[in-house]
Amino acid sequence: MAGTQENLSASERLIEFIQKNRRALFAGFLVIALGLIGTVIGLTVQDRVRVNAFIRLDEFTQRHIELMPYADAVYRRRGCFPPG
Repeated sequence: MAGTQENLSASERLIEFIQKNRRALFAGFLVIALGLIGTVIGLTVQDRVRVNAFIRLDEFTQRHIELMPYADAVYRRRGCFPPG
């Protein structure tokens, strides 16, 4: 057996290694693939949440700008702001 190992070429040794360890190699590749898929999904969800947050913030800002004159008038009538 030891004599046959020395006579094998590099490609034959590689093929033999893959055949002996195919389950472990498959599990390793599967873990790597699932990790990459999970990372892509996570980054996509994070980006969409961030975009939605900016959209909502912009809507709130626009609403605040629209309501600010009315709020100022109410506060001035109640005496919360000094006349100006």
